[in-house]
Amino acid sequence: MADCANDPHFRERGWVMEVADPLLGQVLHPAAPFRFDGVAPQDVVRWPGPAAGAHNDHVFKELLAEAKEKQA
Repeated sequence: MADCANDPHFRERGWVMEVADPLLGQVLHPAAPFRFDGVAPQDVVRWPGPAAGAHNDHVFKELLAEAKEKQA
C-alpha cells in the first residue's frame, strides 16, 4: 500500500486521494474502482466511513432487542 500511496502516477490519476477523517484529519484513501463520465473521483469517495464501533449502540440496543422480542 505504501508504494501505491507514494506513486505519483496513482496520485495524479486519482487512484489514491486525500479524504477528511473526523478523528484523524486528512488521510489517504483508495478511490472508487470505477469511473463515471463527468464525475470526479472526489465526488464518489467523500469520507473514509464510520469509525470502528460507531454503530454499536444501534446494533446492541435496537436490532438485537428487536430480534430478542421476536424470539419471545
